Amino acid sequence: MNYKKKKFKIKYLIIILVAIILLLLFSFVIKRDGKLTFIEKIFKDIASTTVSIVNKPVNFISDKIDKNKEMKEVYNKYKSIKDNTETIDLIKAENESLKKEIQKLKEVQSIKEQITEYEYVTATIIKRNVGHWNNTITINKGSSSGLEEGMVVIENGGMIGVLENVAYYSSDVKLITSVEISPKISVEVKDNEKTSPGLLARYDSSNKIFTIEGISEYKNIEVGSYVYTTSYNEKIPAGILVGKVVNVKKDNYDLAKIVEITSDVDFNNLRYVKVLKKGEANDN
Repeated sequence: MNYKKKKFKIKYLIIILVAIILLLLFSFVIKRDGKLTFIEKIFKDIASTTVSIVNKPVNFISDKIDKNKEMKEVYNKYKSIKDNTETIDLIKAENESLKKEIQKLKEVQSIKEQITEYEYVTATIIKRNVGHWNNTITINKGSSSGLEEGMVVIENGGMIGVLENVAYYSSDVKLITSVEISPKISVEVKDNEKTSPGLLARYDSSNKIFTIEGISEYKNIEVGSYVYTTSYNEKIPAGILVGKVVNVKKDNYDLAKIVEITSDVDFNNLRYVKVLKKGEANDN
C-alpha cells in the first residue's frame, strides 16, 4: 500500500515538473506584443489541461481524506460519550450500593442504642475442649461478677452463645455453633423497615452456615439482610447481631422458608468475650 502511494506521488511530481518546464519555455518564445502563436496556444492548452487532469484525482483523494478525518472525529466523540455514559451508570450503581450499606449501618447503630441499659463484663477464655470444640468454652468470670445462667455472650462480630454452669469464678458458655441449638434462639431477619421472625436452629460446621427455621413462605427475605435476637428470649436482649443472610430456600413441604446465615465471628480463634448484664459491670 505504501509502495503504491510513493509511486503515485513520483508520477504526480514528474508531470508537474514537465508542465512547469513547458510553461517556462513558452514564456521565452512569446512575442513582445504579448500575443501567442498557434503552436504556443496549443502547448499552453495542453499544459493547462494536464495540470487540471492531475489535480482532479488529487483533489478527490484530498476530499476522501478530509471525510475520513471527519468520520473518525465523529466516532471518537461517540466513543467518548459512550464511555462517559458507562461511567455514569457505574457511579449510579456504586451510589445505590453505598446507600444500602449506610442503611445497614444505621440499623446496627439503632440496635446498639436499644441495648444501652446493658453493661459489658469482659472475660478471657481459659478452657476449650477439643472433643467439643464447637459446643462449649470456659471463661474466667462467674457469679462473683454478677453473671447468671442464660446471659448472652458476644464478641465484636456478634453473638457467640449463652452462659450455663455458672460457678463463682468461672462459667461455661454454650456456643451457638453447637450442632443442635437447644433451646432454639428467637431471632428476626431485618431488611430496612421489614422484619421476619424465626428460630436459630442448627449450625453446619463444614461450611460455617447457621440455619433459621419457621419463617413464613410468604415473607420476602433478601440475601444480605441482617439477623438479630428478639425480645422473646429470656435474659437475651433484643437487637444482638447474629449474622447475615447468604441463602434462602423452601423446606421439604413448601410450607416455610429456610434461611441460611453466616457470622462475622471467627469461632476458631476466640480469646476474649463480653457478657451482657443489666446494671453496672463488676470486673473483679
